[in-house]
Amino acid sequence: MRNALLLTLLFTLLLSVTAEARRVNGYRFDEQFTVDKNTTLYLNGVGFLEKFYVDVYANTLYLKKPSKDGDAILDADEPMAMRLHILYGNIPLGELVGGLRDGFGYSTGRDPAKLAPVKERAEKLLSWFDRKTDEYDTATFLYIPGQGVHVSMNNVYKGVIPGLDFKKALFGIWLCKRPANKPLKAGLLGLPRK
Repeated sequence: MRNALLLTLLFTLLLSVTAEARRVNGYRFDEQFTVDKNTTLYLNGVGFLEKFYVDVYANTLYLKKPSKDGDAILDADEPMAMRLHILYGNIPLGELVGGLRDGFGYSTGRDPAKLAPVKERAEKLLSWFDRKTDEYDTATFLYIPGQGVHVSMNNVYKGVIPGLDFKKALFGIWLCKRPANKPLKAGLLGLPRK
């Protein structure tokens, strides 16, 4: 219990640490994500979800070392983080949760047998999205090997969802072979937008 409390406090405090920032599409994103005194992750790329020429949200991907290989990132059992930054407020909650739920489908190749092992954990994550979004809201997904994906919403720690398979499915929403949004994937991998 004490270790969980310390981890929660540490996670919350570290999320508030601001490092040098990179400006993309007029928005600023931290260049580094400090996990603990021994682990720093670096901004790999920024991807945007656009609708009707409006930036709805951006994702930032933090890795130990740069990579342009989505499959290798998904398979890696090492610390990494994805942050979802809401850029356009008032996204209906049902639309955001529905989009993420659909993303788990893309991530698992639209195969119910591949989705089944992570479905209950995916629904747990989606339950933590419990209000409509405001501009500049954030959701942070920090994967730690042997622990799972630690989730924070607006710097409030929600909990951890175990499993490398869950990390693959979650990060796969944006990085799988056939994601719903290919330009967003390209941005996360630091590739030119298609």
